[in-house]
Amino acid sequence: MRDTVRDAFEVFRTWRRRIRDRRELGAMSERQLNDMGMSWPEIAFEIEKPFWRE
Repeated sequence: MRDTVRDAFEVFRTWRRRIRDRRELGAMSERQLNDMGMSWPEIAFEIEKPFWRE
């Protein structure tokens, strides 16, 4: 039972992290994206994914 609860908590944390990370990516300027070596189409593809997809 403890392992199941711990596993569920880890999945929840992963989903929340993905939501936060994708929101932050969507808020970045074109300059910031260029500094990271990423383009807007790459970011758009990433931020449009549902939170449960890696």
